[in-house]
Amino acid sequence: MVTTTAEGVAAEIERRFPAQVAAQRAADRSVVRCGGWSNIEEEQWPRAVREVVGPAVTVPDLDVHTDVAYIDASDLGSFADGVRVTGVLVSVWGSGTAERTGEPDVGSGLPVVESEGWVRALLGPDWAEQGYFFRCSGGEFDHIHYAVVLVDREGRVLPAPEDFFFPAIPGGWGIATVPEGTGQVAVRSLRRDEHGRPAPETVVASTPPESLRWQVELTGNGPDDIQAGARALLKELRPKGAIGHDVRLVSVRLDGQDAVIGFERRTTGTYSEQRVTVPTDLDLSTPTDFFRRTIPRLPYVPRDAQDWAGEIRMVLRELCATGYLGWDYDHPEPGRVE
Repeated sequence: MVTTTAEGVAAEIERRFPAQVAAQRAADRSVVRCGGWSNIEEEQWPRAVREVVGPAVTVPDLDVHTDVAYIDASDLGSFADGVRVTGVLVSVWGSGTAERTGEPDVGSGLPVVESEGWVRALLGPDWAEQGYFFRCSGGEFDHIHYAVVLVDREGRVLPAPEDFFFPAIPGGWGIATVPEGTGQVAVRSLRRDEHGRPAPETVVASTPPESLRWQVELTGNGPDDIQAGARALLKELRPKGAIGHDVRLVSVRLDGQDAVIGFERRTTGTYSEQRVTVPTDLDLSTPTDFFRRTIPRLPYVPRDAQDWAGEIRMVLRELCATGYLGWDYDHPEPGRVE
């Protein structure tokens, strides 16, 4: 008899792939205990399957593909201070028989009950009941269903805060970068109501709430022809976590041709500044010479002010990750900022 419930699909997946399901659950919990994917050595965790593939349970002639990823969700919602949150993200999509023969297949949508069943099987009942199921419609990801569970470093599953920004999850880059083509995002809890019915979906806003942005405005004085670049830079830096979870944006001040960015370490309170040269309108229209001599140097010539600001943000993220945020580019032996 063909099952018609997500729980029935989950039971069938567990029966078909017992070893893979068990390995995936073990890997997920191991990664979370170590604080996320970036903090764990491969030899320390059980070998993750990452992708379980097999025929659909509820529909014919479709294969189901799954992928599990781990993202830093600490700045995607107003969690308690100091809490680091890992999002265990499960993606589920279908493909037709054309893919088996090597023909192009961009992916096929699946019935919700099918996708939810695979999610429940991979996460396990303890996590699945506390997770969130969501989908994107009207964009290039609309054939993929997602589920995410938010877990702290002690392995406790956390509820999503009211301002949690689900549209940023498919890209995994935080609220500063919502993937193009995301479309409209509808979310619901995976927990059933008292009658066993699915929770209602909620369509979430496509822009982050102000509670997830640093309340910083542009100050100081600079020439008119750098204002576009300065505003673009502020836009890139205001989202919390844009540079790193431990960095609080304090100020963005214009000083002649430069922007002086003030940062504070959230854990230590240490203050530092980073000075960057802001391109003029002329620089952006004929950019090659400017980007040869500017500091910091970028890996390629940006197309416009927002493109430049996005690249500066990525440079600052790297400096934050390596502990050098705030050092003087022109100093021969820059000091490390802890």
